[in-house]
Amino acid sequence: MTHDRSDDVWDLDALLAERADAGRPLRPPLDEETLTAYALRTNGRAVLDRSSETLDEAIRAADATIGVEPSARGARGSADDGSPSASSVRSLAAARSSRRPQARLAFIGAAAGLAAAVAIGAVLVRPDADPDPTTIVDSVTDDGSVDDGSEDDGTVDDGLTDDGPAEPSILVDAEVAFRAHSQSVWQVVELADGRLASASSDGTVQIWSPTAADPSPVVFSGHDGAVEALVALVDGRLVSGGGDDGRALAWEPDSADGPTTLFDEHTGGVLDLMQLSDGRLVSASADRTVRIWSAAAPAAGSTIYDGHTGEVLSVIELTDGRVASTSLDGTVHVWNPDDPRAQAVVYNGHADAVFEVVELPDERLASSSQDGTVQVWDPADVDAGAETTFAGHTEGVGALALLDDARLASGSGDGTVQIWDPASPEPSADVVFAGHDGPVEAIMQLSDGRIASSDGAVLVWRAG
Repeated sequence: MTHDRSDDVWDLDALLAERADAGRPLRPPLDEETLTAYALRTNGRAVLDRSSETLDEAIRAADATIGVEPSARGARGSADDGSPSASSVRSLAAARSSRRPQARLAFIGAAAGLAAAVAIGAVLVRPDADPDPTTIVDSVTDDGSVDDGSEDDGTVDDGLTDDGPAEPSILVDAEVAFRAHSQSVWQVVELADGRLASASSDGTVQIWSPTAADPSPVVFSGHDGAVEALVALVDGRLVSGGGDDGRALAWEPDSADGPTTLFDEHTGGVLDLMQLSDGRLVSASADRTVRIWSAAAPAAGSTIYDGHTGEVLSVIELTDGRVASTSLDGTVHVWNPDDPRAQAVVYNGHADAVFEVVELPDERLASSSQDGTVQVWDPADVDAGAETTFAGHTEGVGALALLDDARLASGSGDGTVQIWDPASPEPSADVVFAGHDGPVEAIMQLSDGRIASSDGAVLVWRAG
C-alpha cells in the first residue's frame, strides 16, 4: 500500500483509516504529522545523513561526529570462538558479552505503529525527543544505498501489504536513567519502600530511588569481583552473590555496617539467588549446582541439585512449589526442592545457553536463550517441544520478565526490550524500547507499573 507524500509529510488520515478498515488500528493513534529519522545507537548524539550515497558512508559519518574510530565498530562482537566458555567461572559473562551488537547502529523493522515490512529499518531517536514515539522511515537496498521509501509514482510504501498490516509496535523513551555503575548491571530488585537495588560487574550493590531527581545511591561493596546475583528477602535484608568469589553476602539496606558472609559452600560463582515461599534460599552457581539452604541457619548446610551439565544461570519457584533452573547446557530443568534426587523434567529445545525462565499465568513456561529466541512450553506435553517461538530479536535474549498484563518483556544483546503476547501463535513485538547502548541484562516491572531494564545503566520507562 502507498500514501501520497509531500516534503516528508504522510497522509496520516488515510493511513489511520486503512489500518482501521483492516482491523488493526494504530495503537495509540499517531499525533505527529512529520516522521523524521534521528540517531538511535548514539542516543541522539549523531544523525544519519540521508544524502549519503551508501549506508556505510552514513554510518562512518555518524561515527565521526562523536569521535568513534572505524575499527571500534567491529570490536564489540563475540568471544574469539563466538561461543561462551563452559569451563570458566566467568563463562556467563562471556556468553552475555557475545550478545553485543555487531554495528554502531541498531536496526529494527518496526516502530510507532508503522510496522514497516522493510528489509532493515533504521530506528532512530532524536536528541530532544518527546515521550511520544518517534518513527522509522528509511530502509536499505540490496546495493547498500539508503532508500527513503519513495515509489516511482511519488508515493511512499508504508510497509503494509494488501493482505493486511503487520503487527504494530511502539518505540518508547526512558523516564529515569541511573548511570552510577561503571560496568554491566546484572540484577535489579525493588525494595519494600520503592527504592531499587542494582548489582553490577563493578563489584558493587547500589541502592537508589527511581523517583528522586538526584538518586544519590548508597553503595555497598564486599565481593571479590562482579556481583551477578541479588535478592530482597522478606525480612528486609539483601543477599548478593559474586560471580568470582562464590559467596552469598547479606546486607542491611539502611545500615552503615558492612556485609556478613551468609553462605560459601559453592565452588564457583553465584549467578542467581531466589527465596522460596517457605523462606529457604536457592542459589545457582557456575559450579553446575543449585543449592537450597536456610537464610536463618546457613551453617546447617544445604541440599544439592546437580542435574545440569553446564553452569546454572537462573532459578525460579513455580506455583506448584517446584524449582525451574536454566543452564549453559541449553536446557530448563524442573525439579522438587524437597527431593532434588528425584527425576527432573527436562525442557530441551534451544540451540544454545538458556538464560532465563518465567512461568505464565496459565502455568506454561517461557525460556530465553543465547540462540536469539524465547520459547513457550506446555508442561503437560514437554516432549512435543515449544508451542510458540518468539524470534523478534537479532541477538541472544539474556533477560525475560512477565508483566502484569500477562505479556512478556524480553531483553537482548541487540540493545532492545521487546514486549509481546505469548498467547499469540505467531507473536510479534507490541512495544520496542531501544534506549540502551549495550546488551540488555535484566528486566523487572516495578510496583508502579513502570519497567526497569539494564545494560551498564538502569533505565526506567513505561510500556504505554
